[in-house]
Amino acid sequence: MITIKQTFQTPFPPYQTSHRQETKSQSSTPPSWFLSLVSWFSNPVSWFFSKSRLSLLASHIYSLATFSYLMSHISNLPSSPSLLVSWPLTPGTWLSCPKSQTYLTRVRSHISSLISQVYILASLTLIFFFPKVAFTQTTTGTESQHSVPLTQNKKSGLLIYGQIYTHQKYPVVELEILPNPIDLISKNPSPISLKADTKIGNVWDGANGEHIFTFHLTDLNQNGFFSLRADENTLISNFLYNPGDSLKIRFDQTTGTTVFSGPSAPFFEVQYLMKREKAKQELSRPMVFATDDKAKFLSNQNVALTVKESKTTWRKEITVLEQTIEQKNRELLLNLSNPTNPSDPRWHVLSGFKDDLKEDKYQMLQTWLGGTIAREAVYGIYVQILNLEAKNNHQVLNSFLSEVSIVLKGHLKEIPPIQYVQGNDPYLEFLYYAARIFAKADNKDWHKAILEDIPAPYRDFLLAKHLVRQKDLDKSLIVEWIPLFQNEEIRTFINNYLLSSNLGKIIDDAALQNSDLKPVRLYDYLGKWTLIDFWYTGCSACIKYYEKSLGPLEKSLTTNPDFQIISISVDKSPEKWLKSLEKGTYTSSHAINLFTAGEGHHLPWLNENNIFGYPSQILLSPDGIVVKNTGLNLPADALLELILSHINSINHTKPNHN
Repeated sequence: MITIKQTFQTPFPPYQTSHRQETKSQSSTPPSWFLSLVSWFSNPVSWFFSKSRLSLLASHIYSLATFSYLMSHISNLPSSPSLLVSWPLTPGTWLSCPKSQTYLTRVRSHISSLISQVYILASLTLIFFFPKVAFTQTTTGTESQHSVPLTQNKKSGLLIYGQIYTHQKYPVVELEILPNPIDLISKNPSPISLKADTKIGNVWDGANGEHIFTFHLTDLNQNGFFSLRADENTLISNFLYNPGDSLKIRFDQTTGTTVFSGPSAPFFEVQYLMKREKAKQELSRPMVFATDDKAKFLSNQNVALTVKESKTTWRKEITVLEQTIEQKNRELLLNLSNPTNPSDPRWHVLSGFKDDLKEDKYQMLQTWLGGTIAREAVYGIYVQILNLEAKNNHQVLNSFLSEVSIVLKGHLKEIPPIQYVQGNDPYLEFLYYAARIFAKADNKDWHKAILEDIPAPYRDFLLAKHLVRQKDLDKSLIVEWIPLFQNEEIRTFINNYLLSSNLGKIIDDAALQNSDLKPVRLYDYLGKWTLIDFWYTGCSACIKYYEKSLGPLEKSLTTNPDFQIISISVDKSPEKWLKSLEKGTYTSSHAINLFTAGEGHHLPWLNENNIFGYPSQILLSPDGIVVKNTGLNLPADALLELILSHINSINHTKPNHN
C-alpha cells in the first residue's frame, strides 16, 4: 500500500485574502509516454473482459492512473494544491459521475489486483522521474484559496492561514493588528481591523469539515501585536509578530488545543507556551492577603470561614501573611531586582526554543518576557507607593523611593537596543512606570523625569504613551511637549491625535441602533444639552464612572427638561449589550441607550471624535455643537456643577440638519 502524505512546504500554504482576484489556471499535461502506457494497458484489458460486465474498464484504469498521477505529487506541493488539469477526465468529474460508484464496485470485485499494480507502477514512476511537476500556482489572493504567496524572503507583510475545528458556525474571522503600538491598553494608534469569510474545507484542503480562513497583508513593515476572534470568541490575543511572518494555525475547539505550523511557527508556539505557563501559575498560586495583624484580619468570622474552606476544598487556596510594610517593600524590591529569575518557568520555555529561532527573534522575545515580568514588578511597587502616600507614611515612603530608584537606574544601564523595544509594549510599560517613580522620588514633573532619566531613543514612546492616556491634559501643555519629540512619526501622530479636535463644531451624524435593535440616527435626539457616555461590557472603569459620577448626575438632573444622557455601547454583540442594560451597572433605563450596530469600537465615527479609550464622554449643546470632549471624567458634584454652568449660560435651539 502506498501512503500519500500531505506536506507543508515553504513559502507557505494556500491562502485567500479579502482582496479577491481572478486567476487563470495553468494546467499540467502528463507526459506523452504516460498516456501511451495507459492506452497500451487499457486495450488488452477491455478485449479480455466481457462487455456486459466491464465495458468501461479501460476508462476506469485511465481514471485511476490519472488520479494516482495527481495524488503522487501532493507531497511535493503545499497542502491543498489546485487540481485544475486539462485532461479529458479529471478526478472531479470522475467522482461526480452518477454511475461511477456502481462501475467502481464491479471493477474492484474482479480486477482489484490489476488496478493496484497500475496504481503503484504509475505513482512510483512519476515520483522518481517527475518530482517537480507543478499545478496551478499564483502569487495573488484567489477565490479558490489555492495560491502560494512569495513572502519567503521578504521582510514585510503578514500571512496567516487558519483552520478551526468546531461544532459552532463561524462564518467570519476577525483579525486585529496593532503595528508599532504606542499604547496597547488604549490601542493607539488605532488598530487595523480585517475580516475574512470562512470556507468549509474538504478532503482536497486537508481540512475536511473545518472552517478555513486566510489573511495576507502585503504592506506591513513594523513589529506589533495581533489578535484573532471568531464570533465573540477570542482565538489568540496580543501575539507579537515580525514583518514577513508566515503562519499556519489550527484551533481544535472540541479538545481545546492550538497548534502551529509554517516557517514562523516556532516564534508563535513559544509565545503560546509562555502564556500557558503564566495561566498555570495563576491557577495554582494561592490568593495572598498580606497584613500587619493576622489575628485582627481573621477576627471576622466570615473571612476566617472562607480562608478555612479554601484549604479543604478544590477552590483556590487563600493564604494570609503577617507582613510588615518593610517586609512587603523588600519583597517587591527583590522581584524587581531579578526579572530574569530562572525560577520563572517562562524563561525555561523560551530557552528551549533558542535553536529554533533566529537571533533577532530570540532577542525580541527575551525583551518581551523580561519586560512583562519587570512590568508586573514595577507596577506592584507603584501601587505600594500610592498606598504609602495615602497613609502619609512619608518616612517609609522616602526610603522606599530611594531604594527603588537605585534598582531601576541599574536596569536602565542594561536596556535592550531600541529595535527590540520599539513596539514591544510590555517593556515600554516597564519604562513608563519607572519614569513615574523617578518623578515621585525627585519631586519633579513626569515629563522632566522622562527627559532627564530615560535614554534618548526611548523617550518619545513614553511621552506619547502618557499623552494618549491623559486626554484631559491642558492643550497648551501638549503644544509645549510636541517639539520635544525627536521621532517624526510619533510627533505627527500626537499632533493629529490630540490637537485635531471637533471642539466648537457641530458633531457629525452617526448610524446607530436602539434597544429594539432598530436603526436610528444621532441627530434624532438633539435639541437638549446632551452628555454622551461611551462604554463596553466588561469595562471596570466604565462601571466605576457610572457608580461614582454618571448615576448620581442622572438622579440630580432627572427633572431637568433641558438635559439628557445618551449612553452608547461599543459592544459587538447585541445580546451582550442588552444583558448589560438589564443589569444596570453601566447605564439606566432613564438614559437614551444606543448601540454601534455590531461595529464595536471600529465604527469610523468613533475615531473621528477621538474615542479610543473607555469610558469617554462628549458634551453637546442643544444645537449639536461639541462643547467639551475632555475633562468630563469627574466626581458627581464637579460634573453636575460643570453641566449646570453650561445649561444656565445660553439658550440654544434645535438645529436643522437636513
